[in-house]
Amino acid sequence: MESFVNLYVFFFGILLLTMVVFFLIERPKFKFFKLDYRVNNRIKLALYAAIFCVLFSLIAPIVVIYSIYTGNIEKSFVELSGPVGDTIGGVINPFVAMAGVIVTGLAFFIQYRANQIQRDQFYEGLRVQKKQFDESLKHQKKQFEIEIYTEANRHQELRDTQERVEKIQSFERQFYELLRLHKENVNELTIELDKQSASSGKVISGRRVFILFKNELHLIYKLLSNFYKYSYPKYSGKFNLEIFKLAYYLFFEGIVSFRKVDTQDLAINFRLDSSFIELLKRSLLEAFNSYDSEKENQSFYDFNFDPPQLIIEQSFLFLPFVSQSSRLGHYFRHLFFILKFVCEKDEMLISYSSKRYYLRVLRNQLSNDEQIMLFYNWFSGYGTKWEQSDLLLRKQKQGNYFFTDYRMIHNLDESKLIDGIILNNIFSKFEFKNFRYESNRRKEDILFEVHGYQSSLSEEENQLLT
Repeated sequence: MESFVNLYVFFFGILLLTMVVFFLIERPKFKFFKLDYRVNNRIKLALYAAIFCVLFSLIAPIVVIYSIYTGNIEKSFVELSGPVGDTIGGVINPFVAMAGVIVTGLAFFIQYRANQIQRDQFYEGLRVQKKQFDESLKHQKKQFEIEIYTEANRHQELRDTQERVEKIQSFERQFYELLRLHKENVNELTIELDKQSASSGKVISGRRVFILFKNELHLIYKLLSNFYKYSYPKYSGKFNLEIFKLAYYLFFEGIVSFRKVDTQDLAINFRLDSSFIELLKRSLLEAFNSYDSEKENQSFYDFNFDPPQLIIEQSFLFLPFVSQSSRLGHYFRHLFFILKFVCEKDEMLISYSSKRYYLRVLRNQLSNDEQIMLFYNWFSGYGTKWEQSDLLLRKQKQGNYFFTDYRMIHNLDESKLIDGIILNNIFSKFEFKNFRYESNRRKEDILFEVHGYQSSLSEEENQLLT
């Protein structure tokens, strides 16, 4: 009996050890199911119940056998083996069956949970895939829109570039055509050195006529200054702007127009005495009518005396006071049109630096005497549109700035002008020195080639003028 009990305990121990090892090995798998706290407790309770049933079914035979043998010592093992076996079977079977039911239920429950988790994971995977698909689709759509936008911009930029190139080419064609017409205008200018026809051969044509224009204006100013000195002996002989403006009027409009305009109106316009205007009218008209190309000097008299009193004798190479408006009017209008055409172009198309380049090409076609006559035309008050002279309007940057911003009289030499015209006195005012220049070239990009004059603008202020 004792050996039987020992053998039974041995097998029981082996079984118990196997269950413990199995539990330790399989324990991590329970984490896979991610069961909540209550479900875990229920599974644990069911497992403990199953283990209890199994343990009880293993212990029960020992208890029964021990009870039977201790209470029935007289009977033999053979006699008791039948009833004992039936008793053990009756006691053990319900507990084993119960443990089997519990374990089988747990197996089904765990399988159900596993299926449920797999299903949830499957649907979660679908949701993740759908989200990834949506994000991918959204990204592809965005990329497609970017590609479309980029392609559209590229085509638009290409079209803009082509359009810009075409506009620049059109501008250049027009500019060089205007330049060609300007040269033709200059070539057509002629002056006869006497009263005879051009067939006499004594004709100056082309760019050289501006030398004669300048000389005639200088001689007229000198003549009027002598008349003024004659009328006002206290006159010091310094440069007189009103006398210059009247001299330019006679040079440009001629003696015929001067004679026809009311004396009082002329006196008011030029701020001179009417008696002085009357003296000029009669004396200059008589000299004009009695001009003799054979004489070296022409005589000018004061006809208020009897006999007339000689005022001055002066030489002219050709008939004076004939009016140069017919020659210079068209020249100045066309030149102004070219400057306006270039300067008013949008700087998004033609930059300031490019405009300066084109106007340098134009200025290179102008002789120094042409630039002097251009300056005289402005300084006399005739060509006020060449350069804004009103200081208030200059502050507001209204009007044209062909002389300062665009340097169209860059080659002007003060020594070649009428004595007493001082460029520094004219362009010394802050509003005149506040002119544009090409970026980072303030010191080099001066107003006049000979006399200098840098802009007073800083680099930052200059950039704001773009």
